[in-house]
Amino acid sequence: MFDIWKSVISGNLTEDLELKKSKEGREYVTFSVAVNIEQNLTNYFSVYCFEKRHMDFATAFLKKGTGVVIVGAVQQKKSQSGEKSYLRIIPTDICLKASTKQPSTGAAGGAENHDEESY
Repeated sequence: MFDIWKSVISGNLTEDLELKKSKEGREYVTFSVAVNIEQNLTNYFSVYCFEKRHMDFATAFLKKGTGVVIVGAVQQKKSQSGEKSYLRIIPTDICLKASTKQPSTGAAGGAENHDEESY
């Protein structure tokens, strides 16, 4: 029996999506998500979408700055030289963070409130 290692991250895309091809010619989408842990501490996660449904969702709804919640398997990969390793997330679920705009109340304009959906 295999152990399971899944993570849930909630953050914002740091860049627009990149469409790439593997050495075998398989297309996939990758992007980076910034997760603010504390006021001056941010962690960055690389997300790799190989499944068509995740690629379709990502290309339709995600761009730099978009708030997302991602549930996925964490994989450790070695660099091509084999000297370094890094973690990447392969999503099993991707959701947009709920975003509610407050009504405008005068010259200051409306504030935007980003709350995560309840699970």
